[in-house]
Amino acid sequence: MLRKFVCAAVVLAVGISVAVAEEITGAITKVDGNKITFRKGKDDEGKEYTLADKVKVVNAKFNFKEKKVEVGDELKDGLKSDRFAKIGKFGVFSQIVTNDDGKVTEIRVFPPFKFKKKPKD
Repeated sequence: MLRKFVCAAVVLAVGISVAVAEEITGAITKVDGNKITFRKGKDDEGKEYTLADKVKVVNAKFNFKEKKVEVGDELKDGLKSDRFAKIGKFGVFSQIVTNDDGKVTEIRVFPPFKFKKKPKD
């Protein structure tokens, strides 16, 4: 009886910890020390997130066949790279992963958009 109770408690604890962690897609508009400002949509003003002690900053791309994000290699210089030094008006399109405390543990940076020129007729 006690064994069943302990097993159920462990499964419940693991389930809650996975449910609290979150992946959010949007744009990073500002990097300031150990804080970032993250905007989910164009009308969103942005929310400030605190970074964990060891933040992993990686390149990412979206796989359209499987409809999921694929993580690539680590970004050289992390948050001090040129991508974050020259944040444009729309921000850096990325996905952040937060832990139970709401701190950012991983930042997945997508490649910049390349706008196609309209053909002249």
